[in-house]
Amino acid sequence: MENHEIYDEISLKELIEILLKNKTLIITITLIVTLLAGIFSFLIVEPTYEANVVLMPYNVGQTNKVDLGSDNIENVLNQLTVYPSLTLQTYKEQIKSDVVLIKTIESLGLEEELSYEGLKSKVAINANKDSNNITLTVTDTDPKKAALIANTLKDVYIEFVGQMKQNQLDQSIVFLDSQVEIEKENLSDALGVLEGFLIENTSSEEIGQELHIKRNSRNKLIVDREDLVNNYEQEKIEYEMSLNLANKKIEVTEELLNGEKSTVTLDKDIYSDLALYEYFKSMGIDTENINISVEEKNEVYYELKNSLNGLIIERETLKQKLLNLDDGYNKQIVFYDASIEDLKDSVEELNITMSKIESEENLLMTQVEHANSTYEALLNKREAIRITEASKISENSILVVSEAFEPIRPVSPNKTLNLAIGFVLGLMMSVFIAFFRHYWKNN
Repeated sequence: MENHEIYDEISLKELIEILLKNKTLIITITLIVTLLAGIFSFLIVEPTYEANVVLMPYNVGQTNKVDLGSDNIENVLNQLTVYPSLTLQTYKEQIKSDVVLIKTIESLGLEEELSYEGLKSKVAINANKDSNNITLTVTDTDPKKAALIANTLKDVYIEFVGQMKQNQLDQSIVFLDSQVEIEKENLSDALGVLEGFLIENTSSEEIGQELHIKRNSRNKLIVDREDLVNNYEQEKIEYEMSLNLANKKIEVTEELLNGEKSTVTLDKDIYSDLALYEYFKSMGIDTENINISVEEKNEVYYELKNSLNGLIIERETLKQKLLNLDDGYNKQIVFYDASIEDLKDSVEELNITMSKIESEENLLMTQVEHANSTYEALLNKREAIRITEASKISENSILVVSEAFEPIRPVSPNKTLNLAIGFVLGLMMSVFIAFFRHYWKNN
């Protein structure tokens, strides 16, 4: 253990002695490498500058899924004619697309000195998903040129997006114009079919009026029939009561009449008959004690008989009226029942006819309304797109948060870092050479 510690102390001492013996070499190599790093950083390597443009597109990541099964024609038109929303990744790829970069080179007039691949290598795109900002970075050895390329690329891309939207609007307008003409013809055809149907058939409104009249007539007949039955029953009761009363009167009168005779014998004195009295007196007959018997007409009997005859006539009259009442009632009931049944059949037929007419009318009206709503929706959408076309659509889709300014300080090379790396690298090389020389000599 002690030998090991002694060996370690000797080895460390030896290492330090080696470094001290070669300190001139170490310092020289370190200074040379550091000097070369400084020459490389300050004299050989051109400084590189970065110019940044910050853009913020609208409606990032909102998908426009077309629901062709939607019942609302306006929603379908909005989905078919709207410009699709893009993700940040799509915006990044579009900025570095061939069309945008080549147009940028042409706008700058750098076709001879800058290629598409060269410009693409100078451009870097970073997207911040939290803020939806896109940072467009252009690197170049010329700070003015870096800022010019960045701003030109920004303008070309915004114009590119605007042109794509303009193309989308142009296609939408062409589509809507053609559809407007088609739907106009469809609306005209639907109106023609509906008009022809209304001319050839009675309208549901007229059938409804006729149906209303017949229903009211039938209901009135039903009410009149009920009134007829009630009046008949009441009159029949009255006639039957009158007939019963007449029979009772006849019965009582007959009993009274049976108790009477047509003539009555009356005992009278002679003085009650002056002619007879004069006759007896002329004959010289003593009329003092003479009584005579006289048969006379029984007035009560004949009064009862006349009354009985009147009652019999009255009874027969009541019987005849009762018969007439029954006969008239039966005839009217038959008439009412037949009329009510006829109206019932007519109402049912009208209901069936009206149902069919209404069904066909509703179908045709639905077709007309659908064609009209589609036609109006197309007109409104076309007008809205024409208004949109007149506005600056590109400026409304991408907001320029910050334009590129000429950078003051280069981003590379990092001179301080390069000197530090040269110093550390020179020191490591010199130490390695010092140890290598020592062991080379000893072995």
